[in-house]
Amino acid sequence: MAKESVELEELREKGVVVERPFISKAPLIGPLIIWFRTAWNNVAARWYVRPLLQQQNAYNQLATTELETHLKRITEQTQQLIEQDRSQMQLVHETAELTARVRQINRHLADLEKRLTQLETPPDQTG
Repeated sequence: MAKESVELEELREKGVVVERPFISKAPLIGPLIIWFRTAWNNVAARWYVRPLLQQQNAYNQLATTELETHLKRITEQTQQLIEQDRSQMQLVHETAELTARVRQINRHLADLEKRLTQLETPPDQTG
């Protein structure tokens, strides 16, 4: 479960979408380019992009929460299956022991019936 927890935490962290600042590697005029692109973005796109980011972040959070819920259920069901398997194996062993005991009792009963038949049969009176 520790590996899954780490993976879920990583998924949760990567599921947060944020606006990225503009960068420019142009010498001297780089800050001017950044300022212009930021200003243009504020006018042209930010009003549209922010709600999309919020919607995507909400979806990502919901998806991660659902995955976590399903992982917990799968873990619980796996434990239940392991316990059921142990119980079933115990029952198989007990059934085998009982079957062997029934066979032993049936052999003993057959011997007793044979002896009883011999005792109930009158001795041969020819002689």
